Amino acid sequence: MSFAVILFLLTLLCGVIALADRWCSPGARGGVAEPWWVEYPKSFFPCCDRVLLRSFVASLQDPVLVDAAHARGGRLHPGQ
Repeated sequence: MSFAVILFLLTLLCGVIALADRWCSPGARGGVAEPWWVEYPKSFFPCCDRVLLRSFVASLQDPVLVDAAHARGGRLHPGQ
């Protein structure tokens, strides 16, 4: 598995956990600390999201990749 796929899956998992926590327990804890399995993904999600978006934007702005992909009919890698 490539790093991009792992990063995407990690971002997706953290986002789903953070969203589920927001929907299922809005204020239900009443001052009790969040469990670690909720706190960590909620902390990691913004970091993973920024890295994923930054890598996506950087790949769009790289003229070498864009020109090479255009020359190969839209494929980024010659083996595809």
